Amino acid sequence: MNSICRASSFGLYKIGSIRRYLNQSTTEKLVHAFVMSRIDNNFNSLLYGLSDLLTGKLQRIQNSAARLVARTRTYESVSPILHTLHWLPVKDRIIFKLLNCL
Repeated sequence: MNSICRASSFGLYKIGSIRRYLNQSTTEKLVHAFVMSRIDNNFNSLLYGLSDLLTGKLQRIQNSAARLVARTRTYESVSPILHTLHWLPVKDRIIFKLLNCL
């Protein structure tokens, strides 16, 4: 879990450093390629049923990614941003990915 969060945070940092040169569509594609792909890895069966503490780490990464794509501040609510981007919260993503495998 720590290595997933570390790699995702590094990806967000790198994308954030060039964000001013990118439009929203390109930023979203980069975030999907380098950050969300790590969260949506093939180990969803192992992630199912994790404690809120561990899934909270992944949720914070997803929230940071959404804020980076939408160019919003940290004090703004992230729920409308996730809804606009059509991103499920992490717990729901895990369940969705598991159900797609059936």
